[in-house]
Amino acid sequence: ESGQSLSGDSPMVDAAGTYNIESISANECISQPTLLVSEDLTLPEASALGGELNCLNDQSLSLTLDVVSGTFISWTGTNSFASTEVDAAVSASGMHQALIRGNNGCENIAFATITKDLALPEVTTDDVPLDCNLTATALNFTTVSTITRWTGPNRFVSSESSPMISQAGEYTVTVIGANGFENTSTLMVSVDDQLPSLNSQSGFLNCTNNQEYIVEV
Repeated sequence: ESGQSLSGDSPMVDAAGTYNIESISANECISQPTLLVSEDLTLPEASALGGELNCLNDQSLSLTLDVVSGTFISWTGTNSFASTEVDAAVSASGMHQALIRGNNGCENIAFATITKDLALPEVTTDDVPLDCNLTATALNFTTVSTITRWTGPNRFVSSESSPMISQAGEYTVTVIGANGFENTSTLMVSVDDQLPSLNSQSGFLNCTNNQEYIVEV
């Protein structure tokens, strides 16, 4: 059909189409049957799903592969990663590729991206002074993460965000981020209970001072 001419008993062809076969018998009769060569270049289909490595999954997770057509062959990826298991476990971030092969011999690749979040949550605190005017205070901190607990002197433990305290000492707040990692911040509660100094002087009332005396402190 393409116009090309081939010779031999079993010529090789690399294009689909209709081929005319011409044969001449011993009595010089000519036969011209036709042969239809079809092609199947359909790629196998599959979808892959990665994920995020963090503290919640102990920095390891399984790749997910959904094969629509064809057969799974192998995974390859970063850090020379290779596996023939469909649900292979990975612990390195980067791009991973699943090789799929169809019944027609055609191959396709499905990609899965693995990300990593190992960042510690941010948290800050400020020291707090106590004195005779302020004998109790609330512990405060700044964070966008979730608080898990406060700890302090004399086995102090609280899960409240801003617990009230009246004892001096070192207090530590622990917060946990969305990725499962924890971080801490410590503040110092000090007490200034020193009394002001006071000096006084005794005196006498008599006729000399007209029975009047100025008290000095």
